[in-house]
Amino acid sequence: MNMAGFTAESSIHSASGHYHMSVRTFGRVDGVIYLAQDCFGDCMADCLSQGGFDYECRQMCRNACGPGHQVCSSPEMDCGTEVQGGFLNRVCCPSGTNCCNETYFTTHLCCPPDKICCALGHSCCVPGEQCTTEGCCQPNRVCGNHCCESGVFCSPIDSCCNSGDSLCPPGNGCCPHDAICTVEGCCRPPAHATNEHCCQDPETQWIAGECRQCGKVGQIPCGNGCKDGLRLNNGLCAVCGDEGQIPCDGMTCKSNLNLNIDMLSNKLICTASCGHFHQYACRTIYPVSGGVQSRYRCFNHSMLFATGPADPSNCLCVPNAINDRENDVSDNSGFCISTFPGQGDIPEPPDCEPDPETGSC
Repeated sequence: MNMAGFTAESSIHSASGHYHMSVRTFGRVDGVIYLAQDCFGDCMADCLSQGGFDYECRQMCRNACGPGHQVCSSPEMDCGTEVQGGFLNRVCCPSGTNCCNETYFTTHLCCPPDKICCALGHSCCVPGEQCTTEGCCQPNRVCGNHCCESGVFCSPIDSCCNSGDSLCPPGNGCCPHDAICTVEGCCRPPAHATNEHCCQDPETQWIAGECRQCGKVGQIPCGNGCKDGLRLNNGLCAVCGDEGQIPCDGMTCKSNLNLNIDMLSNKLICTASCGHFHQYACRTIYPVSGGVQSRYRCFNHSMLFATGPADPSNCLCVPNAINDRENDVSDNSGFCISTFPGQGDIPEPPDCEPDPETGSC
């Protein structure tokens, strides 16, 4: 600690309603000179509060508080000591004022008799004001030990909120304008609110009582569904329903695609390569007693036409020159036989997804 410039020489200043005098007091008992305890104690407190080491402060204070140091003159009031500019100064309040030094060596304020000491805020308050860390404050703005700006909320856990903040239960903490109040309290970015709960991971949503990963392949859907164009298959987000892909839940495909059992893989896929003029008919299967049967379909004002023995490769779609119906579906025989001129209602039970190994549902 560099206390250069600290001196025991007398120095009197007048500033901000109080006087500073270099401190030198002493006592004499039975012919032996002793350091005055009030001077030495004040000096040590000031020195240590400014980061001085104990041995440095003791040496400085012994020199400063030796014989001949000055005290406040009557009727001035002693208001403690402070170090300023390397000098140890005693604060003396003028006659008619009161020493406001409740925090000892940090305030040293002289208040007029008609004002109230606010040592916490280094202020002299008029009657009716309350003392806070920020100084004197109107009662309706006091929040604990702080003075809030006009119009802001007082939080029992965060003290004064910022302008634009709201109070968020539980606890009524301050919640900024860019955050959302949730069951857990104020949800601040990068956390995000979902279903009235706060999830810390932006990739999660509150689902079934917890924050869970959702919306990607193999994950459960988010509250607004799957992400990146994925759709549901077996209740999970999947790549499905597009050309050459497996169907989505409900055996559905994207618009303009149809279900078809691929002749090579024997898997049920979505495709536009069947069911139209001069294409193979789209084939699916449905369960019957003792096994499964095939069902063939043609679309876009086409109809079934068998070109040979019962085999999917011999069932084609040709233009419908018989009536105005858009679609054609095979009858209950399981072969490529059109229902025309009948109504052609799709028979029950509904289609099923075949096992690629066995061909059964």
